[in-house]
Amino acid sequence: MRRIAAAFTALTIAAGPALATEPGQTIDPTAAPAPGVLIAQAGIDALDADMDDEISLEDLQRIEFDESAQSLGAAIGLSLIPGAGWGLMYADKSAQSTVPFLLSAVGYSLGAMYMAGLFDEQATQICNHVRDGRVGFDECGYGDIVFDPNVDQIDNNDIDPRDNQNPARAYFATKSDYEYATRGEDFDGTTTGLIILGSTYVVTTLIGAVWAGSTVYEFNEQLRKDIESTAGRDAVARAEDVRASEPAVEALPPRPYFGYTGREGVVGLVLDF
Repeated sequence: MRRIAAAFTALTIAAGPALATEPGQTIDPTAAPAPGVLIAQAGIDALDADMDDEISLEDLQRIEFDESAQSLGAAIGLSLIPGAGWGLMYADKSAQSTVPFLLSAVGYSLGAMYMAGLFDEQATQICNHVRDGRVGFDECGYGDIVFDPNVDQIDNNDIDPRDNQNPARAYFATKSDYEYATRGEDFDGTTTGLIILGSTYVVTTLIGAVWAGSTVYEFNEQLRKDIESTAGRDAVARAEDVRASEPAVEALPPRPYFGYTGREGVVGLVLDF
C-alpha cells in the first residue's frame, strides 16, 4: 500500500496580497480554496461520494438471512390450528408433525364420542335376594300383594320357592329376604366431552407450538452461523486475490505542497514511502 507523509512548514507570509493580509485587514473566507483543492494538491484524491451508497457486508448477510430464514411467528401461529402439527410441517418436520396430529385425533374422537352419548348411563332399580343375588324385579313385590280370588296372580300367600326352610314359607313370611337396589348412575357425557375436547386442544397446541418454535429457532441460528462462516471464508479469499493481483507501486519523488487556509500560507514537502 502507498503511504503518503507530508512534512509541513507553516509560514506566515508578510508580503503578497495572495498569501497574507495587511495589519488590520480581514480576509474574505470565500477567497480560500475549496478543501478538495487542497487535498488534490497533496496528491490525495477525494473519496468517491458513491461509496456511501454501497451495501456493506453486514447488509448482504442480513439480506441472505432474511431470504432463507424461517418465521418463528408463522410456526407458532400455524400450531394454533386444531391438529397442532401444521407448525412442524412449516418447519419441514413432517415426520415429527404426526405426533401432535395423532394425539389430536385420539383426543377429539374421544371427546366427540362422549358428547354423542356413547358413554351415557341411567340408574336402574333392581331386586336383590339375600342369598341368590339379583332376581326378577317383580319378586320384591310379591310379599305386598294381598290375595284376591278374582285375580290370577302371585300374591303373599303363595309359597316362596327361594325359601331355605322346610317346609318353605309363603312370600309374606320371606318378604325381608328381598330388597330393592339401584344399579349404575345417571351420567350425561356432554360436559365430559367438552372438557376432553378443550384439554386436547390446549395440550396438543402447547406441544406443537413449543416443538415448532424450538425447531425454527435452531434452524435460524444454524443458518446465521453458516452465513457468517461462508462470508468469513469469502473475505479471506478475496483479500488474498487482491494482494496477489495488486501491482507494485513505485514511490514518487518528493514534491512540494502549497496550501492556503484563508488566514495563512502553508508550504510543505510530500514524501511517498
